[in-house]
Amino acid sequence: MTSLEPRIIEVEGDPIIIFEIGKIYPESLYSVTYQNKDTRVLDERFGLTGQTVSHDSYTSHYLKLSTGSCSLGDTHVEMMLRHFAILAGQAGNFIGIKEEELKQHLKLGKLKHLSEYNLEKALEYQDWMNKGVTYLQRLSVEGSNVLFPKNINKMLF
Repeated sequence: MTSLEPRIIEVEGDPIIIFEIGKIYPESLYSVTYQNKDTRVLDERFGLTGQTVSHDSYTSHYLKLSTGSCSLGDTHVEMMLRHFAILAGQAGNFIGIKEEELKQHLKLGKLKHLSEYNLEKALEYQDWMNKGVTYLQRLSVEGSNVLFPKNINKMLF
């Protein structure tokens, strides 16, 4: 099996690490994954090291709590960020994904718990109870809109 060789580019002063996973894992929902400063902060916060997270681990529990009901102040945000938390558990790191690929999966019904409406509301949302932070960011990377999770706090209850 071939290893994943990342590429690194800079976008708005942020080094973006790009993994073309579709070349090695053609069954993956996403052809490319991305890491930026925000995903690296989340990795550190949740103790993610690149290893798949076991479903019965404390890390998996914290990922579920931190994107669960009433954790982020808006149901649409929580639903979208839960998808990113699931991806983080599978990949072993928080990742960004191409918006167009996500929308295609939504249209095809591959992500039955999500809709484009959830996505748009999550991108618009600002949590004014938490100083107006946002939890999902859209960045243009090499001509594609990429969605990155950010500002998720580790819930310990």
